Amino acid sequence: MSFVVIHTDPHHTDFSHEQAELDAIGATLRPLNVTTEEEVAAACREADGLLVTYARIGKVALAGMPKLKIVVRTGVGTIRSTCRRQPSERSWSPMCRITASAT
Repeated sequence: MSFVVIHTDPHHTDFSHEQAELDAIGATLRPLNVTTEEEVAAACREADGLLVTYARIGKVALAGMPKLKIVVRTGVGTIRSTCRRQPSERSWSPMCRITASAT
């Protein structure tokens, strides 16, 4: 089965650039329109990766995505997450805050 990347709440309709990059690893991109943690958890259960614009990614969303390996915030800014890994929870890599500027 291929790697599944879900874009939770895109603001565009042409995903050719994203899909071209994902093709290199045999991944499939699925754009959706979900923004609340509950919507994300329900709709993204089989996601290996998420592209997020404004959707809230917290404990509820993460608990609903057992296969999730990476979350990437698109646009300018940082991802909004209230989660911190607890020793009893599955292991997560450290989150990086990446900022970008438009030129």
